Amino acid sequence: DIWLKLHAALKSRATTAESALSSRTVAPTLPPSVPGQMSPVPMCEEESVVRVLCPANDLTNPNPTLADEVRRGCSSACFRRLHCTHRGTSLLGSCCCLDATAEDPKFRRPPRLVAKFPGCSQGATVAQPDEAGSSQISTDTIAQESTLDGTIRQPQVATILAVAWESWQVDTLELADLTGDRPLSTLSVYLFDRHGLCERFGLDRCRLVRYMEAVEQGYDTRNSYHNRSHAASVLHATHALLSLGCISRAVAVGGAVDEKLAIMAALLAAAIHDYDHPGVNNDFLVRTSHPRAVRYNDRHVNEHHSVAAAFELLRTPEFDFLESLPIAEYRRMRSIVVDMVLGTDVDEGSRILKALAEATGAEDTQATSPGAVPAGGEADALLAAGFVPTRPECASLLLQVAVKCADFSHIALDWDLHLRWVRRVEEEFFQQGDREKELGHNQVSFLMDRNKPGASFTQVGFFDFAVLPLFRAMVGAAPGASPMLAMVVANYERWRDLKREADASAEAAPDAPAADPAQRPQAKGQGGGGGEEEGGAAAEAGGAGPGR
Repeated sequence: DIWLKLHAALKSRATTAESALSSRTVAPTLPPSVPGQMSPVPMCEEESVVRVLCPANDLTNPNPTLADEVRRGCSSACFRRLHCTHRGTSLLGSCCCLDATAEDPKFRRPPRLVAKFPGCSQGATVAQPDEAGSSQISTDTIAQESTLDGTIRQPQVATILAVAWESWQVDTLELADLTGDRPLSTLSVYLFDRHGLCERFGLDRCRLVRYMEAVEQGYDTRNSYHNRSHAASVLHATHALLSLGCISRAVAVGGAVDEKLAIMAALLAAAIHDYDHPGVNNDFLVRTSHPRAVRYNDRHVNEHHSVAAAFELLRTPEFDFLESLPIAEYRRMRSIVVDMVLGTDVDEGSRILKALAEATGAEDTQATSPGAVPAGGEADALLAAGFVPTRPECASLLLQVAVKCADFSHIALDWDLHLRWVRRVEEEFFQQGDREKELGHNQVSFLMDRNKPGASFTQVGFFDFAVLPLFRAMVGAAPGASPMLAMVVANYERWRDLKREADASAEAAPDAPAADPAQRPQAKGQGGGGGEEEGGAAAEAGGAGPGR
């Protein structure tokens, strides 16, 4: 029967493997990781746990009969290579959903089969013995645990995620440290779970996990700023604006968009908004005639590429977690996602603010009328005081503003953490400037010459001309976002205090070199960002923001 075949095959392979190992002086090691592969599952405390290496799909089992039996008992047709960490040898052709541990020394029970397919809640039907030791078929399904789920349950990670769910502040750099540089996939799957999106839309959670991990791999770790920690930070800020800022309820109350669909679209847009970012801005790509600039006709180059590449990735069957979504909902969601990602281009700021002003003015009467918002609760009071869009295009606009503000998320963090991100964007700017010098550009882009003052010297102007107008407009439309604006203003005041000190020092010692504004006062006339021309240039370059 199936159990005897499985038992005999495992025993035979283990014996053969031990014999082969005894003739070697060095045990084989795990295959090196490949970009795009999932991490091995955490080791069990038992000695001979099997690790699953992904992705593979390489069925090289010399026993096809056993393979067929295992496949029929498995919820997935994907077979992967298993590595025995105890013996240091490989077992090929076993089911990807099985984690076989050593059998009982007295052979009175079979190997324990624990499902380990990444992200799945499905399991495999396996044979189990009765108390007398004879085997019988059991239909028990053993819950599966992915590496990501194991990471989410780690105490420190779980604490950060719980804070992220109900707070305006989260340190995604710390989350990256705790998760092995997987802050984006960890947070995105957690938020999809907490918002109940898989249940609401019948999403394939296995594919969701794979997709988010693949997207995360598309963020270049060499980028100081446009990396997976930044994407996770934007993702969290988007969630905070939707939930704590009541924006998702606003778009739903007016009947413009289903609330859960709006949440899913916004979270997806935040996760992919800088996917495969090259670490240089749009202007650099245009001036160097980069293939991406040619492909997208010099318009929103990075943004067009990110959203197009992310949706192309979604077309891969193993990543298509939206397959079950009705075509009408999919098209609506995709349209919103595309608008939100393209809206993160810094050049879109003025247009979006103007459109929001026109939309809120046009819909002001119906949005704030007593019957537009149900009575009761603080959230309802905030909705009644804000903008409740009644047309899909206005709902999409409000969501664009939310994600655009989220793209500046570090500006609303505590000062020390905000300063760390300013340093990161400044360094990425300098790296682009270095590349421009290597290419022989006549003039290095503003704020990108490391021999001159960088982005940290232009913060007052950047806040004045880019940040504060955007956040104030958002709070005008969504009063629930006031806590985020309060943090932005607090950091602005801190930068302005530094500038005042810098101005005083410059007057006392006019020949002194410009000092680091984050540690010592800024020098007047060295990029402090106080004037309109200087502030406008900082806003155009991105200041310490996205720098698209």
